[in-house]
Amino acid sequence: MTSAFQFHRVLCVCLVGAVGLGLAGCSAFRPLIESPKESVPRFAVSTSTASETVERESQEEGVLLGRVNGRELYSGALDSDLLGEIERTKSEALQREMHLRWVGFRGLVGESLLEEEAGRLGISRSELIEREVTQRLTRPTKEDVTRLYEANRAQFRGATLEQVQPSLAEHLLVQRREALLEELVERLIGRANIQLEVPVPELPRESLELRDAPFTGPENAPVVVVEFGDYECPYCAKATEVMRSLRELYPSEVKLVYMDFPLERHPFAKVAAEAAHCMHQQGHFWAYHDLLYDNLGATDRTVLGEFATRVGGDRKAFDRCMKSGASKQWVERSMAQARRLGLNATPSIFINGVKLLGLLPLPLLRRIVDKELQRDEN
Repeated sequence: MTSAFQFHRVLCVCLVGAVGLGLAGCSAFRPLIESPKESVPRFAVSTSTASETVERESQEEGVLLGRVNGRELYSGALDSDLLGEIERTKSEALQREMHLRWVGFRGLVGESLLEEEAGRLGISRSELIEREVTQRLTRPTKEDVTRLYEANRAQFRGATLEQVQPSLAEHLLVQRREALLEELVERLIGRANIQLEVPVPELPRESLELRDAPFTGPENAPVVVVEFGDYECPYCAKATEVMRSLRELYPSEVKLVYMDFPLERHPFAKVAAEAAHCMHQQGHFWAYHDLLYDNLGATDRTVLGEFATRVGGDRKAFDRCMKSGASKQWVERSMAQARRLGLNATPSIFINGVKLLGLLPLPLLRRIVDKELQRDEN
């Protein structure tokens, strides 16, 4: 019998886009893996900021690192930037553990629901999979294999279509099987009563400067979600969907703030950010923001003015704003803050100052928000 973890490794190829151990993001250094989106609900967070932790450790002796000629050397003497990096590393490790627990939980949920459904129908689990997955499976056509080959030709290092066709056909067949299995599990999840109780670590907080930044939601909401994004990043487009879901779930409790962090390898993203800030000045930021992400891949600068008109903006005022350089200064300030925070990927998301490790699944985001609301009540 397939173990819960093995089952979820299979499940997550469809659900996550790869084995569900990574988190979504466009990185300046390496690609990250997309995170799943769905729902389920609840987070304990440290009240100290990362900068406070660094300051405290630098003022105290900290951890004994070693000795030189009999003299003891402590971590409190380390450079503040290095101390900050240590704190970020701790936070990332704790969040990765939390995410792995959620991945495992998802696998256990899938196993449990498949067993329950098979029992309800009076058949074995393997018979259920045969009926709902195997019998509905269709083999990929030669055209399907050719499209996959052409889309990934550079990775085959000169191998011909005929040479790789059998392995590509098998790959597509496995993908289709995984998709059907995921559909079955999702149907079962839709009928089940699931409560997520994954333990949540205490995490440091950062202090963010959000003056004049575009936001949606109540101005004085108890939970402030800040996203640093890039208009050429597909994972930021995914984050837009997740953030929209979060706002719908917490219409009066969550304020969503958008900050710009266009990566150097995405040259269109910076001018798009400048254009979005010009539309912020006209009161059309979110419509423009959504339009940019809906048209991900459009890198012709002439579309920026067209988009301004499409969302109801004043085209002449937009052109004047773009020429004035004011929006460019805003984007530069936002980028400078991102660098000060040590960010190197988008989307980078903060909830009440807690830096998240990539785009966490919506159930874990809800746990964080719920805990922040508890803190606000107390």
